[in-house]
Amino acid sequence: MLSFKTVANVLRVAFGSDWDNLTAAERAAVLPDFREMAREEYDVPDDTMSDNIAEENLLEAAIEYRRRIGRSNLQAYAKTMQAKLGRGGAA
Repeated sequence: MLSFKTVANVLRVAFGSDWDNLTAAERAAVLPDFREMAREEYDVPDDTMSDNIAEENLLEAAIEYRRRIGRSNLQAYAKTMQAKLGRGGAA
């Protein structure tokens, strides 16, 4: 099973400084959405996969997730996810 830290590190690789610029609350709002996409479309986590294969699939999922959100749009997307989750949204 991949750890929270592994998932966060993969998103950091995919998004670079955009990920680093998010607040902890914004990251917490994005993670469930990303994990759902990774599970549904990339079968991660899958207990039958080795951790190396799972990490490769997770990175592939993160790159696709970034493509869908767009470059430099992560913070706006995080705010949308916060509002959707009822954690506060637009200022």
